[in-house]
Amino acid sequence: MIKEVIGMLNKQNDWRIVSCYCPNCGKLLSGHPSEEGNVKISCRKCGAEVVLKVKGRRHTTLEIYAPKNAIEGAFACGL
Repeated sequence: MIKEVIGMLNKQNDWRIVSCYCPNCGKLLSGHPSEEGNVKISCRKCGAEVVLKVKGRRHTTLEIYAPKNAIEGAFACGL
């Protein structure tokens, strides 16, 4: 019983820092995972939003969203 409660507390108070580089501009980004294990980070330099989703032990999905003020088609090529 006590081990289960300690395990629950460790999961709730998990303050890991997840770091990655912005795929658009190359700036170092960092954030904290949510309860589901997803990490949502916004780049302060270019405005891109990066979402890291942990699907399994060896499977992580990276989603990149362009900023709202980006020109159509210019976000991916860096114009």
